[in-house]
Amino acid sequence: MGRTMELPAANSDRPPHGWRLSVIAAACAVLCFGLAGSFHYGAHTARLAASAWVMQVVGSHDVYETQSRHLVEVAASEKDHIESWLGKTTGVTFATPDLTAHGLEFRGARLLAANGLPVAQLLNTDRAGSVVALCIAPVDTSPTDAAANIRKVGSYDTVSWSASGARFVFVGPESTVPLSEVLATTKQQLLAIDT
Repeated sequence: MGRTMELPAANSDRPPHGWRLSVIAAACAVLCFGLAGSFHYGAHTARLAASAWVMQVVGSHDVYETQSRHLVEVAASEKDHIESWLGKTTGVTFATPDLTAHGLEFRGARLLAANGLPVAQLLNTDRAGSVVALCIAPVDTSPTDAAANIRKVGSYDTVSWSASGARFVFVGPESTVPLSEVLATTKQQLLAIDT
């Protein structure tokens, strides 16, 4: 006689052999897709927050640039006070960049708020009186450095970036001072006092 093999009944309560590995593999796949989606969502949310911040800064700039007599809260003659006051308020230690080589004169500064955070606004004017602002705020998420993002927002040119736990944005009327050219000078001088 030959060998006979007994097969489990079709309605057996026992799952087929190897089911545990299948369940573990499926759980790992779900976890990996979930983490990847979370990372992508987090990066997307950070980009949206940065974009919203730039929009709020541009909105403030639109209001203040027309205030010739009240352009600043503290005049340029009090540069040390500006750096101390706004550095302490924002939590970002900075040196006011000298942009005279680019035809910009530092006029002073004011305190703004954007996304619920304090923002230092350093105001400069060109020879025609156009206002170019450099705004500085603490990063409200994990501090990562980001390359410069150049874009138009309405009738303004903007250059935004982040470095050393802070975010920055230049705002100025389009076609006045090429902000991308001012960027290198600013980056060199702005955080030069960081140790």
